[in-house]
Amino acid sequence: MAVVRTTLLLMPLALWLSVGWVGGNQEAMWPGAGSILNVTNADLSKGVDYLMKFGYLKQDGKMRTGEDLREAIITMQRFGGLEETGKLDEGTLKLMQSPRCGVADIIGTAETTRKKRYALVGYYWQKKNLTYRIVRTTPQLSPYVVHDAIRRAFNVWSDVTPLTFTEMFHGEADIMIDFLWGFHGDGNPFDGPGNTLAHAFFPGPRRGGDTHFDEEEKWTMTKEGANLFQVATHEFGHALGLGHSSEHNTIMGPFYRYRDPLQLTEDDIRGIQQLYGAPEEKARPKQPLTPVVTQEPRYPPKRPDHVPNTPEQPPRRPPVHTPDRHPHTPNHPETPVDTCFSSIDAVAVIRSELFVFKDRHFYRYHDKGLYPGYPAMTSRFWRSLPRGVHVDAVYERYDGKIVFFKGSEYWVFDGNYLESRYPRPIRDYGLYVQSVDAAFVWGHNGKTYFFKGNRYWRYDDIEKKMDRGYPKKIDRWEGVPNNLDGIMQWTDGLTYFFKGSQYWKFNDITMRVEDGYPRSAPHDWFGCRKVLNTPNDRDPEEEDPFSGEEPNDQPSTSGGNRATMNLYTVSTALFSLVISVRVWLL
Repeated sequence: MAVVRTTLLLMPLALWLSVGWVGGNQEAMWPGAGSILNVTNADLSKGVDYLMKFGYLKQDGKMRTGEDLREAIITMQRFGGLEETGKLDEGTLKLMQSPRCGVADIIGTAETTRKKRYALVGYYWQKKNLTYRIVRTTPQLSPYVVHDAIRRAFNVWSDVTPLTFTEMFHGEADIMIDFLWGFHGDGNPFDGPGNTLAHAFFPGPRRGGDTHFDEEEKWTMTKEGANLFQVATHEFGHALGLGHSSEHNTIMGPFYRYRDPLQLTEDDIRGIQQLYGAPEEKARPKQPLTPVVTQEPRYPPKRPDHVPNTPEQPPRRPPVHTPDRHPHTPNHPETPVDTCFSSIDAVAVIRSELFVFKDRHFYRYHDKGLYPGYPAMTSRFWRSLPRGVHVDAVYERYDGKIVFFKGSEYWVFDGNYLESRYPRPIRDYGLYVQSVDAAFVWGHNGKTYFFKGNRYWRYDDIEKKMDRGYPKKIDRWEGVPNNLDGIMQWTDGLTYFFKGSQYWKFNDITMRVEDGYPRSAPHDWFGCRKVLNTPNDRDPEEEDPFSGEEPNDQPSTSGGNRATMNLYTVSTALFSLVISVRVWLL
């Protein structure tokens, strides 16, 4: 990890002092403070502890006056967007108890009177292509959702800089990301639920850039609790070299505020571009998928019932259309699209959207249903595919490239554009079969899985090699049938297997198909309105089984029962270890 400056790089960003060390008679330590600030000794003690912890007061042992304390309070109020009274009033004490980043607001000898501008701490990466690795995820959210939130948080910064971020799944990365609790070996212990949510280290060797999240917080993908995507975006600003901004509405302000939408302010952008410059034209950027048509739907969609502008929330399945809202093709506006498939050829999640491939066509769904203008000819959208044939399998690779399989060949597309030297034989993957039934990337380990008949293979797309010991029997996926048509890991973190007109919902935590499956895929996923035929087929007007919170969300623990919370954390960690072993075996 190369950096510009190498001094003080191991200085923890989140300065921490126990109450016992800095407590005591603060009036004696700060002559005149009680009368100047008009506060009790208890509130004065809390205030001084906080101001020292986050850098507003120097910890040099020198005697200071009440006026020094007042100036520190004014600086803290400026960071929090409060009226700068210089008093420990009710609003200031309340802000001191609010959730925030664990990184100090004033680093070293930073100017405490600067007005509303970003803070640079003097450290930055000397390279533009950075790597990151998620050491552990939180059991409160599915691994898929955690990886997706982290990826999108890095994208916020790469969109305004020349930086690129590549995820690693083993080894030492530039930025190591972990979920920890209490004392965890970096000199910056977490304080349990509330207050400090996370901390990061500035760029540098060893711990430089590393980012830690407090496992004891309530991590969510909504405005409730601590939104992982939004907290991660802030912390990665530190990992790239930004300090806290005194403009409280910025992403780099120290206090946690849920934002809808989350956008970098001009202050954030100026700060990060001061370190790395404006974006350059990057080689082979991820290409967008060009839509077939651009008109809006004939009828306005219903207002979504999930939290607005929270793509990090696990989205629901594409809802079934009501009879008066059938999607229409451009040339036949009165003809509803028949999506009551007896089987499909392939299914994939591409750019967080559902793609269903059937015969020569594909159907593209967003979170409100089928896009207008679909189905479309597959070979017209991806023009280099053979005309008039169906595909066997499709998946989106870790780098955003889209891979198609047909027979013994495969094609790699960047958006709609075919990469050079394709098609190529599927034996490049170590697959010595005539074709594959299905393929998908499993978010729990980032590996690509191929299925054929009653066997499956596991491939490492980053290392470009088939893992040893494969193929294996499909019965390791408890409850999953042979001879599949398609597989996908949906944005709720669960995996769905499709065969014929049915699908199986596989719980990636319990590692087996959930009770009550298979169900009707056309009715639950594709918008079919025909009469239900089988006992397991669910009426499309009933409650959406994919709605609600993540299946493994855990209730938050409040109050001072730290022993119970620690027991819960250890239990969930052990449970995660068991699941990790089972994932490794797959």
